[in-house]
Amino acid sequence: MEEQYNIEEIEQYLAGELTGAALVDFESRLAQDAGLAAKVRLVQGLDDTLADEQALKVQQLVVGLGEEFFAPIADETKAEVAKEKPTVRLPLYRRPYAIAAGLAILVSLGLFFWWQSATPPLSSQELFASYYQAYENTALVRGPASTNDQYQTALDQYDQGDFTSASTILDTILTQQPGDISARFVLAHAYFNQTPPNTEAAIQALQFIIEDGKSILLPQVQWYLALIYLKQDQGPQAQALLQQLLNSPDTQLAQQAQKLLQEMEN
Repeated sequence: MEEQYNIEEIEQYLAGELTGAALVDFESRLAQDAGLAAKVRLVQGLDDTLADEQALKVQQLVVGLGEEFFAPIADETKAEVAKEKPTVRLPLYRRPYAIAAGLAILVSLGLFFWWQSATPPLSSQELFASYYQAYENTALVRGPASTNDQYQTALDQYDQGDFTSASTILDTILTQQPGDISARFVLAHAYFNQTPPNTEAAIQALQFIIEDGKSILLPQVQWYLALIYLKQDQGPQAQALLQQLLNSPDTQLAQQAQKLLQEMEN
């Protein structure tokens, strides 16, 4: 009878998965039923012919994609993978599920790589916007040469967002006392934050402090000048300053510099 020729049972027999009473019963029927014996030979022939080609091809394709796009596996694991393995019989009734699972993995990988390629790296302007924060008044220290109330007035104007008035006052102070590094540092920020920004003047003010090389504000100056260069699409100049910051005693700035360098290289 046709109903006794169960494909799953035949595959289990051929795969050596039948044991005990089930195996004895099947072999007894096999010896007595020519139709069942023919069915077994047919399924065995199909197995030998197909050799799980479809399922294995899908599996190989998935593995290949994984090796190409993901982190390399350990050397000893690679050696094991490279060894020739005997073909494992995959029952016919299981093949559609194996192939479907492999195809599902391929679709997932395809979507992942599409998303990766469809997400462009951040532009210089976007990186600048994500890192830049205007220097706060509370952190600004009066230089020893600035002994009058003009400096405090400039800080007050800066704090109120009146960067143009602050820069005018600070220009006056530096005309009289060009060595006042604190005033020059505030002036650079006032130049850069006014509308429209006087970017070139801000760069010159910060470069002056770097060339002097004596101020405790030097790491802050390097950081802000690097960001300004980034905004100006002057990547190499920005990277050079960020590389210097990696060895800064200011560990927070050093970490920020490392993170920004990594994002610039992506």
